[in-house]
Amino acid sequence: RRFFDEIERREMQRHRRYGSPISVVFVDVNHFKQLNDTLGHDTGDDILRMLGTLLRTHVRESDYVIRWGGDEFLLLLTCGFGEAERKAAELKVAFERARDEANLPVSVGLSVGVAAVPGEAASLTEAIRAADVLMYRNKLDDRGQAPPPGGGPGAAGPVR
Repeated sequence: RRFFDEIERREMQRHRRYGSPISVVFVDVNHFKQLNDTLGHDTGDDILRMLGTLLRTHVRESDYVIRWGGDEFLLLLTCGFGEAERKAAELKVAFERARDEANLPVSVGLSVGVAAVPGEAASLTEAIRAADVLMYRNKLDDRGQAPPPGGGPGAAGPVR
């Protein structure tokens, strides 16, 4: 967490001073608990390693991949919203390919949420919250479910 705090402070200074865009991508593995319960924690660990490798491969060295907790990852990208959305879509496709090559259940996929950090933002908090809400909505969309009233975790609206 200390490392994230350092990154946030440095990147927000750069964002404000130079107007460089920052986007947040929140990534979550679908059905991870069920996978752990049915195929075992070793398989769950293999999936996390596979995802970590995939994220490091598909994210520029100048950007950040942060394990946020459990099966959730946060990507901090120096780009605008549209490019971050394209990157998130690429990651989902790449994960599906890797999942199929590893003969994992098709229910195991990624849900993602993307939010741009507004120019006047003092921190990444609101963008992270918005990306989390959008990731949750993506998860429900993939399952064919409607979001609960209030929109789920964080209950923030999208940030662009």
